[in-house]
Amino acid sequence: MSLPMSLPTSMPLPLSLTVRTERWPIAGAFAISRGAKTEAQVVVAELSDGRHRGRGECVPYARYDETVQRPRRRP
Repeated sequence: MSLPMSLPTSMPLPLSLTVRTERWPIAGAFAISRGAKTEAQVVVAELSDGRHRGRGECVPYARYDETVQRPRRRP
């Protein structure tokens, strides 16, 4: 016995991408041999179709020549 497959009744919603920079405080200080910091500059990306939303974040590392502006560049 096979069951009928249901087909989507609506077209997929368009996606929107938002990218922003935030400063997140660190409780106390984060210290390693290269220095210490009390906040992190974070790049936050958010993808949404109007109904569902997904988020991701990254912290660029100066050691690898990364900056908060570099992930935000568009081709």
